[in-house]
This record gives sequence, structure tokens and C-alpha cells, in this order.
Amino acid sequence: MTSLMSYGSSCTVYSAINNNLHASLAGLFKNKGYSTQSYHNWDDQFYNRTTLHESYGIDEYLDIHDLNIKLVEGWQSDSELARLTIENYVDDEKFFTFYVTSTMHWPYDISSYYGNKNIEEINKYHSDYPIELKRMISKTMEFDKMLEVLMEELEKAGKLDKTVFCFWPDHHPFNIPASYLINHTSLVDRSEEYGFNLGPFVIYNSANKGEKISQVCSTYDQLPTVANMFNLNYDPRLYAGNDIFNHNTKAMFPNGDWISNEGIYYNSSATFKQIGNKSLSDNQIKNIDNEIKNITRVFRSVVSSDYFNKREFLINPKLK
Repeated sequence: MTSLMSYGSSCTVYSAINNNLHASLAGLFKNKGYSTQSYHNWDDQFYNRTTLHESYGIDEYLDIHDLNIKLVEGWQSDSELARLTIENYVDDEKFFTFYVTSTMHWPYDISSYYGNKNIEEINKYHSDYPIELKRMISKTMEFDKMLEVLMEELEKAGKLDKTVFCFWPDHHPFNIPASYLINHTSLVDRSEEYGFNLGPFVIYNSANKGEKISQVCSTYDQLPTVANMFNLNYDPRLYAGNDIFNHNTKAMFPNGDWISNEGIYYNSSATFKQIGNKSLSDNQIKNIDNEIKNITRVFRSVVSSDYFNKREFLINPKLK
């Protein structure tokens, strides 16, 4: 949502939750006349999303205390979250809606309502899978139903072909052995280091033909990518990431490691491991490492100093 750097050693939102984060993706869409809203099917137990989303510039944030969501054993239904909220914005001329889903979340090693709900169906195809994977897939099927609900309602309103879906995982599946995913993932090679963290960033519009792009990128790159696609008024220098379509993105990790399309750099040993046929020269590796160290230093300072609170005019064109 912000393309800013976390501190690495702590949960950044605890210390930055009251920052001016209007340079967020929601804030950029808001500046262009979109209604902005966000929804979650739990509460502020883990951190204060209510305040954080207000800091993003979001006009309406609703969670389990505001919505009549059915409580079940484990995490609640993402599809129910969609059904209860889509009427709030579907009639708006332009809307930016951010869903923080939960059904797919761990744990997978213990029983839960949605973890068990679809096991019988899964056994028809993957009876040999470990129970943890079956439960994760069962939960994912409920998220699929959420997309079905949204698409059906948008189609009824005549807005499906005008709506763009962007979705991604925020982290790897916790509490599942890496070997389970490596051995049972047919479409993605997870055998390399950090392969456990591989996940898709999906941008979908029903009126456009799909295209698959395979390259290294990270959550930092999502905001600049979407902002550029929608021609939003933004300064790319204010964000740690890059537009994915410029093919110059890297995955940066809090411990100083980074991954390019050519390989993995390990900060602790200052070594580079080549992946595939292409490599980087020693000078290229040094330059990239210096660039990423500078990005990390600068953007952590942006967060720790509440920089945008002092430079609101950089992110709100109405003040210029």
C-alpha cells in the first residue's frame, strides 16, 4: 500500500501508525476522484488497522465490529465479507476498494471450519496430500468464492469489464513445512533459497487477454506498477519499488539480502549465487548492493521521520 521500507526488527506499523501515509495507493486514487474504502473480517487484535487505514487516506474502514459476519471455528469467510460490503461502493462512479482477507490464513495443522469444509472434494484429486496442504487448499476455495461473489455483483451492475482486480499474498503459508510446498507445487520451482516466498501478483480485467510475466519483483513494486497503469499523478522517487513492467525490479529483504533475475545476493557473506544462464559482473553486483543499501537507508528514514507529514504538497496535487 505504501512501497516504503519496514524496520526489519519490529512491526513497523506500531511505531508509524499515526504517520501521514497519504502517498499510499489508496491516497493516489483518492486524489484522482475515486471513493476509497477497506474491509477486513477480523478486528484490531494484531495491530490498529482502523488508525492505519485512516493514515492511508481511506474514507471508510469496516471490520468485524461493523459487519454482521458469522463467527466460526478459525478464520471467517472471505466470500461473506464480499457479500456484506460490495453494495457500499458498487454504485460509485469510481472506487478503490482494499480487502484484507483472512480465510486462507494459518494455522493449517489444526482443525477449523473452512480448513475442513472442502476436504472431501479435495480428496477426489489429491488424496495423497498432507492434511496441512488439504486444509490450505480448502481455505483457498473459500477465497475463490469471494472472487466469484464480487465478479457476479459487478457484472449485475454493468461494471465488471470496467473493474481491475489486483491481489497478492502478504507472506508464505506459515506452519507448513517447506518440503510440502516444494514437493507438491507443480507450476513453480521452489527448490532455490527463498523459493518458499514465491507468490503471484495478479492483475485481472475481464475485457483484457491475460499475459504471464515471470520475473523477480516484490510487494514494494506493486504500488508503482498500478499507479503507472492507471496514469495516477505520482512521483516514482517517493517509493522504494519500481514499475514491474520496466523489468528492472529486485526483491529486497530486511536482512540485506536481495534477489535479481540473475541470482541471489547474501549480505552476511557478501556472496552472489547465480540462478539460470545469466549472471552479473562483480561491478554490477557491487552497484546493485550499494543501490539497495541506499534505498533501505533512505526509505526507513522516510518512515521513522514521518517525512510526508512535512511534505504533504509532494503527494497531494491540490496543495500545489
